[in-house]
Amino acid sequence: MSTPVENMLSWQIDILVGPKEHRQGKAGPKLADRLKDVAPYRYLDAYKKGRVMEIPGALFAATSHKRIDAYEVLAKALHPEKFRGNEGERMYSPLTSKSEQDESVDGVP
Repeated sequence: MSTPVENMLSWQIDILVGPKEHRQGKAGPKLADRLKDVAPYRYLDAYKKGRVMEIPGALFAATSHKRIDAYEVLAKALHPEKFRGNEGERMYSPLTSKSEQDESVDGVP
């Protein structure tokens, strides 16, 4: 019987996604740097190939309509060709008004 860590090593993970860390208003260590000392992440092909993506921590943990913003960030990073020509253009959630979303900074309330 294998442990959860051993099982994870057998997964075909293309990209590791995690929260961007901020400490007292300043950027914290990059996700790749935080994972380098954590087994099993450092042994995964995605990590070895540098396929590590950060999204704002508030979006990563969102349980509200802001989760849609997280999906948007993820989609744009994974499929930039689908969003060409839309630079600076935001997709707005039908759950909130444009003015509410304009009050957020970088998609984080």
